[in-house]
Amino acid sequence: ASFRPQSLALQSRATAIAGETYTLTSASRVTSSDGYVVSISLGTDLQAMKAVPNLATSPTATYLTVSATAIDDPLQQDVVAITDGKALRAASLVSDDLAPVLQRFTVDMNTGTLNLTFSDTVDLATFNATAITLQNRAPTPTQSRPIAAAGTGTRSADGTVVTLVMATVDADAVQLLADLGTTTANTFLSIGAHGVRDLAGNNLTAVATASAVAAASVTADTTAPKLSAWTLNMNTSQLVITFDEPVLASSLDLRGITLQPYASNAAASQRYTLTGNRTVSTANGRSLTVTLLASDVNAIKAVGALAVSAASSFVSVTNKTATDMASNALQAIPLGSALAIVAAQFTADAVQPSLTSFDVDMNTAKLTLVFDETMDVSQTTLTEVTLIAGASSTVLLKLTGGTTSTVDSTTVTITITSADLV
Repeated sequence: ASFRPQSLALQSRATAIAGETYTLTSASRVTSSDGYVVSISLGTDLQAMKAVPNLATSPTATYLTVSATAIDDPLQQDVVAITDGKALRAASLVSDDLAPVLQRFTVDMNTGTLNLTFSDTVDLATFNATAITLQNRAPTPTQSRPIAAAGTGTRSADGTVVTLVMATVDADAVQLLADLGTTTANTFLSIGAHGVRDLAGNNLTAVATASAVAAASVTADTTAPKLSAWTLNMNTSQLVITFDEPVLASSLDLRGITLQPYASNAAASQRYTLTGNRTVSTANGRSLTVTLLASDVNAIKAVGALAVSAASSFVSVTNKTATDMASNALQAIPLGSALAIVAAQFTADAVQPSLTSFDVDMNTAKLTLVFDETMDVSQTTLTEVTLIAGASSTVLLKLTGGTTSTVDSTTVTITITSADLV
């Protein structure tokens, strides 16, 4: 009854080496009756001891010190202390030959983290994340993801819990599977024997696909996705938007995207909100590629100082623009703090415009020119306009002047001078 476990310490040598000792805690309990032999159950102290380098790996690496207050005899006499430098070596040691077992695991899809709890202290250096497969059913999964990359693993103080932060490629792949990793009912884990070893070198007890362990808890993704980058090619009308996690392609609504010439809040006349898209990539993922409507591209060009260079290309978005795979709405980027384009990925309009059609109204003296993109009417040179009777005919009229419409557009209207009509 007088036993005090905190008075016993194990060490790897008769004289202690720093970092190679362990003092028992109240987790250890006497399991024998009063007498010459005292049996102690180490409880959780056992796992903590196993985490100490070079300790209790053989009788020659197992020594005990005992303070005088450890235990009393029936006459209340203290035991004779065994001090450091004169530590008592173990008479025998039964080595650990039991394979560690995966007891439980949890998942947090917000952080892409797995917490794996084992029956024994494990050697983090031997942990192999690629031995793990996440699956949605057992014994017969319909969706699964073998972990492909190492990720980042850490170990708890007692060495029985390994926390794996999945690499982006794996976290994204799990999120892209609709029926995996959302509840405990669709989250199971199988792992090969090479997944980890304990400190005695024993391989893990494998968990087969058919007997996969169900998650003890699953924290579903509740984090709003963010727009992290975007690029624009004004020659091809192609917009590429990139997020910090996979998004649902079918959820994309370009009506939530506004282009503006600088990061701070631009006047309504200086910015443009998209009205739709011609095509959009159908694959869910971090990046979506969109072909803009010709009407939107021409409207952007009509603004003048918008999207003519990387320095004049910023974007704001509403939270209705897209959702992630868990239906979390996009985090808005307000007009007052718009996101700059990836400078190296901006392509300015360098395609020559083409005249697609024209009309002449001799009653109103109007010549209407229709182009395939927005034109800068201020740059019109009327003396370069010539009317002819046919493709191989002689010149009928070469304009000498006139006036043009004042709004930049795909349509330019010229009022012919009376002198040219004669």
